[in-house]
Formats: sequence, C-alpha cells, structure tokens
Amino acid sequence: MPARLLSARPDILQAELELKATNADVAAAKAAFLPSVNLGGGIGYNTYSATMLFNPASFAYSMLGGLTAPVLNKNALRANYNQMLAEHTGAFYQYGKTVMNAVFEVATGIESLENLRSEYSYNLKAAAGLNEAVNISNDLYVAGYANYMEIITAQKNALEAELDVTLTKKKLLFGSVALYRALGGK
Repeated sequence: MPARLLSARPDILQAELELKATNADVAAAKAAFLPSVNLGGGIGYNTYSATMLFNPASFAYSMLGGLTAPVLNKNALRANYNQMLAEHTGAFYQYGKTVMNAVFEVATGIESLENLRSEYSYNLKAAAGLNEAVNISNDLYVAGYANYMEIITAQKNALEAELDVTLTKKKLLFGSVALYRALGGK
C-alpha cells in the first residue's frame, strides 16, 4: 500500500508535527549551550553625563553577562537538553506507534472487504440455486410429485438466502466506509 494513502490521516499528521516540534526543541536546547553576544545601543534618561555614556566598563559588563551565562548555567542547560531529548524520543516512538496502528487498521479493513466480497459472491450463488429450487418445487407440485409443504420450505430457504445477500451487501458497504475512514477520509 502506498505511503501517500496514509499521509492524509489526521493522527499521523499530528504525530509528525509533534515529532518536528520536539526536534526543534532539541535544537533550541542545544543552541542554549552556545554563548550569545547581543550588540545594541541605548540611551537612558538617567545618563546625564557624557563620560558615563561612553564608559568602556559599562559595555564590558553587559557583554560579559551573555558570554558567561552558558558556563554558569551549565547544569540547568544540560538538564533542559536531556529533557528535550527524552521528549523527542517519546514523540519518535509515538509517531512509530501511530503509523503502525494506521497500517494495521488499513490492512484489517482491506482483508475484511476481501472476505466480505467472497461471502457476498457465495451468498449470490446460494440464492440463485435456492430460487432455482423454488422453480423445481413448483414444477414437481404441478406434476404431482411434491406436496405444498416442499414449495413453502423452498420459498422460505430462498427468502433467507436473499436476506443473507442483502445483509452481506450492507456489511460490504459499511466496510468500504470504514476503510475510507482508516485511510484518512472524513
């Protein structure tokens, strides 16, 4: 069965997007280990002196915070990274489980339809044979070789066979709808 048939299933799409999201979370947690340098400028209202505005010590303090944060928060960053890896692994296994469940549902639906088609074909042949039995019983009754009870019994069996054909057709149609849904239809 082509994979594109299963790609329309909402549960597979959701699991795939969750896997992509956890992958992005792992990348962000890994990037947090790298130092960040933010260059920006600003003038505050409390700076009235030009010597304070261009003082190199104030620039060094703001840049030093971005460089030392990964070193000082190493354990917290590592714990966050390990948590994101665990969530990614869980999402990966959930995706695999979702895909396997979808394949199982579709394969079961296809097998069920094949069995119902065989049953329907068998029931059609049985109904045709029993309808022929009704005709033969009528001919035998007219010729005097059968009683009326045999005609009634043959008609009863033919009607039951027609009912079986109808019920099997109903199951076949419901099975087709179930397979359509299993393939992602709504």
